[in-house]
Amino acid sequence: MSEDGLDHTNDTQLVIRSNWKGYLEEFALAVKVWDEAGLPFDYARGVAKLVEHASYTYALQGPDRINSDNGMPMTNFEAKYFACGEPVYELDIKPIEA
Repeated sequence: MSEDGLDHTNDTQLVIRSNWKGYLEEFALAVKVWDEAGLPFDYARGVAKLVEHASYTYALQGPDRINSDNGMPMTNFEAKYFACGEPVYELDIKPIEA
């Protein structure tokens, strides 16, 4: 149990995919600003809520272009994009202990 009273042992990364790289870049920027402001969040019952004194930060990777060689489609939209050569990008966000 961490200082914020939450059990983060099952925290996993959040993976966001889009064919709009700019959307993922803006999302990554928002996560960086949120993190730098010291305003961590945790998902409880599917609703984001502020957590005071949380003891973790976020690691970002991407957005990176993925294709059928280095990734599997997660949705029918991605399968369609892969099939026609449309770019698909992935942003990984993972909480890490501070």
